[in-house]
Amino acid sequence: MIRLILLTTFVTLTARLQGQQAVLVTGQNFTTYNFKDSSGQSDLTLNPQAGSFYEVAADLELFSRGSGLYYSPSVVLNQFNAVGGNRVSLYAWKTNFLGLRQALKFNLLENLDRFDLSVKGGASLNYMVHGVQNINGDVFNLKKDKEFNGLWIQPFAATDFLYYPVADFGVGIGYQFSKVFRLNSEAQALNFTNHQIQFMLLVKNF
Repeated sequence: MIRLILLTTFVTLTARLQGQQAVLVTGQNFTTYNFKDSSGQSDLTLNPQAGSFYEVAADLELFSRGSGLYYSPSVVLNQFNAVGGNRVSLYAWKTNFLGLRQALKFNLLENLDRFDLSVKGGASLNYMVHGVQNINGDVFNLKKDKEFNGLWIQPFAATDFLYYPVADFGVGIGYQFSKVFRLNSEAQALNFTNHQIQFMLLVKNF
């Protein structure tokens, strides 16, 4: 259902934006959970785990046309997953976070017809819409876990490369690095380090 909402938003942006860009992005997250208790220690060995992500964005050009600077709001759905354990237990986390993202994007190759290289930075505000934890085969709902409830902030930096086989349509790949922190976290602090490999479709409208 969430994927259908994202796809519908992308189609709407494509139909309505004039002289701007609509972008659909998907790919893989590789997430590391960083956890410390109130004493600053952790007895868990945590390993990165892959998860999917989906993003629907609009690139709105600032200042004059051809400036190369864009304001890029978007809706994102991220899976932040991990596995780990200690001498007693084995753990696995699978989570889905829905977020609103604000970013600035600058095209470094704005004047080239077929290629585009850009850099982007910003932050998103996320909320966990679904999450489970598996402990030795027993499954627990993370919506009831105070470590995962509430709003999470995700500052990020990214770069992507686009190729335009035709004038108004581009395909590309990208990389993004981000940290994810829960707002108003308590003594037991959980945060994520995330590496993201991106595949994107871009549509220009005039």
